[in-house]
Amino acid sequence: MTYLEELAAMARVGDNESYWGTDEQIEALNDFCDVLAQHTASLPIEVQEAFDAYCSKATSDEILDEGLRLAATAFAQSQ
Repeated sequence: MTYLEELAAMARVGDNESYWGTDEQIEALNDFCDVLAQHTASLPIEVQEAFDAYCSKATSDEILDEGLRLAATAFAQSQ
């Protein structure tokens, strides 16, 4: 989970709008999504599909927030 949080921090745009769309930001967001998919594979497919639909209209920071929430849910279920 810590690695996922580190990727989220690297992908976060926040108030620095000039960071949005840079190669570094895009790579970090893509890496975050790849690792997130591994963390949330145990969640029901409906939850994963709802997240995918949410992402189509969300900002990158919103995707990161919701992704971290889903990862925490998946982690809690595995305990």
